[in-house]
Amino acid sequence: MRFKADGTGKVAIYQPVTGNEDAPFNNPVANIDNVVWHSDFITRPISRVVNIDKVLTLPNSTVASAAIEIFTHGLGYAPYIDGHLVDFPQSGQKTPWVGTLPVDFSADGTAAPAYIPRTVTLLWDKTKIYAVFCVWYASTGDGRRTPYRLKAQLRIGNWEVENV
Repeated sequence: MRFKADGTGKVAIYQPVTGNEDAPFNNPVANIDNVVWHSDFITRPISRVVNIDKVLTLPNSTVASAAIEIFTHGLGYAPYIDGHLVDFPQSGQKTPWVGTLPVDFSADGTAAPAYIPRTVTLLWDKTKIYAVFCVWYASTGDGRRTPYRLKAQLRIGNWEVENV
């Protein structure tokens, strides 16, 4: 994933394209599948709000990065998405979730021992939304997998082209 600003007000977050890494920055319409956000686009009003409350099972390893599907939007293109974690870091609080957040909590949402995820990243593609966990000591040490409760609210919007 790449973030770029050219100093003229043009800003983008995108997945580089092999052979022409900045194609999504320079020509976002032709490379819409690789664009996460671009200043040439504006977003229409949020078309859908999704509440996520899942207990996920992470890989059993000492160091892991795991992309776990949390929702299927099925739009056929990568939409605009933002959101927040619910009841994090404490009950009743909301933390904006755009990109990567440091986390340290267990399946019941309480403070966690050393084997719980350390970061969670919000990613998506043409059809699905993922939580990507970066974990140190994902195993409890006795071979069990670590359950992890993810509570979030995601806002899904559509892209609209402006002056392109």
